[in-house]
Amino acid sequence: MTFYPNLPHQAADALGGGIPFYFPMILIGLIFYFLVIRPQNKSQREHDDALKTAGKGDQVVTSGGLHGKVASVDGDTFVLEVGSVKGSPVKLTVEQKNITKLTKAGSGDSDAKGNGGDKP
Repeated sequence: MTFYPNLPHQAADALGGGIPFYFPMILIGLIFYFLVIRPQNKSQREHDDALKTAGKGDQVVTSGGLHGKVASVDGDTFVLEVGSVKGSPVKLTVEQKNITKLTKAGSGDSDAKGNGGDKP
């Protein structure tokens, strides 16, 4: 039985392996990091910071599509007021991780309140 220990290295060099092969792969990895991963991490960090400063009266949207106003914050849970029935408010308790959008109470964002502004 004949054993050729250098055969894989010779085949890799013949196919253009080695350092010239790894350079484009590293370049693709760096491009992917700067165009996809880094912006996602930045937006996630901004979202987490906004949730930490959430307070009473802020408008929120949950991952399930519920729109409501923050009635109180207790650690990682929010109590949302989502409407009223016969004059009494309907309140729901939601985990912080399920809040997808937060609009501060005094920000004046007309789209979050349902007013379309000057749209027909």
